[in-house]
Parts: sequence; C-alpha cells; structure tokens
Amino acid sequence: MSAKRIDIGACFSLGWAKTKAHLAFFILLVVCYFLVEVGAGLVSVVVSGRGMMPLAASWLLSLFVGGMLYLGITKISLNLHDGKEARLGDLFSCMYLVPSYIGAAFLYTLIAIAGFLLLIIPGLIWTIQFLLFIYFIVDEEMGPVAALKASSATTYGAKWQLCWLLSLLVLLNLAGALLLLVGLFVTIPMSLMAMACAFRQLQGEPEPPGQTAAVDARAAA
Repeated sequence: MSAKRIDIGACFSLGWAKTKAHLAFFILLVVCYFLVEVGAGLVSVVVSGRGMMPLAASWLLSLFVGGMLYLGITKISLNLHDGKEARLGDLFSCMYLVPSYIGAAFLYTLIAIAGFLLLIIPGLIWTIQFLLFIYFIVDEEMGPVAALKASSATTYGAKWQLCWLLSLLVLLNLAGALLLLVGLFVTIPMSLMAMACAFRQLQGEPEPPGQTAAVDARAAA
C-alpha cells in the first residue's frame, strides 16, 4: 500500500475560494445549523426534569439531530468541492444514514478511549486514522465498520499531514472566534471545504474538469 499525501496549501486555497464564491449560502447554512442544534438542545432542557422516559427520548432526539446535521453539512462540502449544486435542504437529506453514523461514532469513541488508555500516543494516532469515517458514510453510504476500515486505509501514510491540517484549522477557527465570533462565518466554511479537499486528495481523485480554473477565476475576482 503506497503512502498518500495532502497538499495543505491547496486545501486552504480551495477552502478560501469556495467560501468567497458561496459566502451568502455559507452564512445561511451556519445560522440554520446552529438554530436547529439550539432548538434540539432547548427541547432536551425543557423535558429533562419530567422523568427518565422523556429524558431518554430528548437525548435520542439530540443525538439524531446532531448526526443528521453533521452528515448533511459533510454532504454539502463534498458537493461544493466536486462542483455540484449545494442546497440548504441537503442539511437534512442524510437522515437515513444517521444509524450508520451513530454506530461508527460509537466505535470511533471506543477506539479513541482505548488508545488514550495506552499512554496517549496510540489514541492520537487512532483518532487521526479513523477520523474520515463520516465522509465514507456520506459519499459511499458505507456501514459503520466498513467506513472505519476505509478511513484507516485512506489515511495510511498521511496521518501527520492530516494532523497538521487539523491543527491549522483549529487555530483558524480560534482566530475567527476572537473576531467577536463573526469570523466563524468565514472560518467554519473554509474548514469544511479544506477537509473535503483533503479527503478527495487522499482518495486520489482529480478535480472535475474546469473546476480548478473556475475556482481560481472566482478567487481572483
């Protein structure tokens, strides 16, 4: 199995270009995402004191809504990267994949915990190794185990590059948060698109015909 590489500069360049080209859409997307998340959270708070059954139901609702939104925003970032049309409704289009996501997230958490119990370093490695499982659930509709295996194979030889990319994205979003949180309307979309670009690079897929030139032209405008 040959090692793969991530062009971090290209990820940031594409992330910035796509964010500029679709800024109004991204602002609406981020607002909608957080409003739905907050709404689900408020429901949980309201019913939390009404017994175990309502509490369990509200927890499951929050888990389902969070998974649906995460899957939806991942689909949107992949569609925009691939030059496809992205719609706000796509945020709610992956409900049928939520069970696979919950199963994979549960296994991912167990793997990470086991790794951190083994003197931390294995936890960091495994966290990066299996990180991309959600992209395979969205992109190829894989089940939990298959998605984790695919992530492991895809990140082979690129874990440190992926770690660097994630670290830079964390710093980028911290900077966005410092700008009275307004900067997050730019840094969050940039992060989403940079990760989508890294995923496609690791898959070895070329840019769709004409997309590179189109992105460059929009970025220069």
